[in-house]
Amino acid sequence: MALRNGRGRRLRRLRSQASGGTIYDIEPSLALVREVLETSPPGESVRGRMLVVMIPAFNEAATVGEVVRKVPRRILGIDVVRVLVIDDGSDDDTELEARRAGADHVLHHGRNVGLGVSFHDGLEFALAWGADVVVNIDADEQYDPAEIPKLVEPIVQDAADVVLGDRDVARVDHVPRLKRIGNKIATGAIRRATGLPIVDGQTGFRALSRDAGLRLNLQETYTFTHEMLFQVAEHNLRLRYVPVSFQRRNGNSRLIPTIWTYLKNASGALIRGYAAYRPLRLFGSVSSFFLALAVALGAWLFLHPWSGSPLGMTPLSGEAAIVALLAISAQAALTGVLAEAHRSDRRAQAEILYRLRKVMMDRERARQGVWALPDDPTVRPGGSQAEPNSGPP
Repeated sequence: MALRNGRGRRLRRLRSQASGGTIYDIEPSLALVREVLETSPPGESVRGRMLVVMIPAFNEAATVGEVVRKVPRRILGIDVVRVLVIDDGSDDDTELEARRAGADHVLHHGRNVGLGVSFHDGLEFALAWGADVVVNIDADEQYDPAEIPKLVEPIVQDAADVVLGDRDVARVDHVPRLKRIGNKIATGAIRRATGLPIVDGQTGFRALSRDAGLRLNLQETYTFTHEMLFQVAEHNLRLRYVPVSFQRRNGNSRLIPTIWTYLKNASGALIRGYAAYRPLRLFGSVSSFFLALAVALGAWLFLHPWSGSPLGMTPLSGEAAIVALLAISAQAALTGVLAEAHRSDRRAQAEILYRLRKVMMDRERARQGVWALPDDPTVRPGGSQAEPNSGPP
């Protein structure tokens, strides 16, 4: 199994005084799931298709329980539904409320490491758990868990690999105007970069098939939304949208405390996505910009040889500026060519990684099916579930 930055991270088992069970503290990311699998007792194999609903949460004790309870446990085309909550270093009762509401398992980060890491860890865990379909939904009740079957249906019918919930933000009154504008700009930029028919690039209500999950290798920490779409395009995955409702959030957003914080982090992720997956376009644009400046300055000096540059420079300094602009343009073009060559190498590495992960994950699923963590009363072989305050059988 692939790990973030190529390094394995150890799991530390901590007793949860609140629930009487065992939680796994992850610092700063999900440890090697294979270690858990190898130490787990064999469980009953699940025959049929399994859905894992991931719920990343950070200090969402007031709402996470209701979201967990509303997850439908019977869905057409799905035989088993599991709920996985990723507690991203919460200092409230998020983990306890999730267990009380019936979450099948809770992953716990020792500290807050970001939504991007939480999504990555939850996806790795869900795939090792044997998920055929994975749905991600927020813990703040802005999305309706009753609409999960709408996202799952295209995947079950083999009509899509990735399904996104379209919030139709432009028509939602309770979304602030600046956020609507930011969503429109970011969605347009990703649509242009990927060539995908993206209508809502920021939505967190997403479903993906097992094969799509195995192909994703996300590295962003702040959010996963942009990078995931770049990789969907990179791997030629089939993308579909379904309309979903989007409710007003009670209280301030944990992910977006201010619009400026979001713009800073989201724009950084977008630029890094362009550099990694569309390097020729990004660096080609930079090169063209500086080349255009050099040509414009050269034309001015040619037509006005004795008047200097438009900025008051002498002819000699103007010529030096032209040389500098041409050098920057050439450097940007060369960087784009080298980055594109590296992108080709990364594609080959991604294919090798996908095949290795597929072999390992499928082998574990065939060997154990649904498995139980040792000494954890909230997860049972075959999917039975204990009350949060009950002890081991």
